[in-house]
Amino acid sequence: MKLSIGPIQYFWPRQEVLNFYQSIADSGAEIVYLGETICSKRREIKPEDWVAIGRELKGAGKEVVLSTLTLVEAASESAAVKRLCENEEFMVEANDTSAIQFLSSAGRPFATGPSVNIYNHRTLSLLARLGLKRWLLPVELGLDTLAQLQDQRP
Repeated sequence: MKLSIGPIQYFWPRQEVLNFYQSIADSGAEIVYLGETICSKRREIKPEDWVAIGRELKGAGKEVVLSTLTLVEAASESAAVKRLCENEEFMVEANDTSAIQFLSSAGRPFATGPSVNIYNHRTLSLLARLGLKRWLLPVELGLDTLAQLQDQRP
């Protein structure tokens, strides 16, 4: 088992975000998820900033995963998700099916966050064939569902 830190869910001022991740560099966390998952209008930290933070954390020995928006509504948001998926430096956590499409089309491995609806072993198997390497249960599911998925895996 590895300790991971998920993406920040709240709007924090830029310096607070930078300070937080500086403290994470010295923590016992092994995997760090970075990126804006909630609202594309939060622009204190830009995509290139997330990559720079990721490089610093990677230098501190952390595995870094870049996280995409959960809900992609505009063409500009889709373009930003696509650019994030095209990065070749870090794995991407797809939080929307558009990111899964970009990543699987490129043959890139990916993770999924809790907003991707994986409720049964068939979906899990399909996504694994598309490149899924790590996933997070949707927030409304619990250990019973996890146990069922483990029992039903091929």
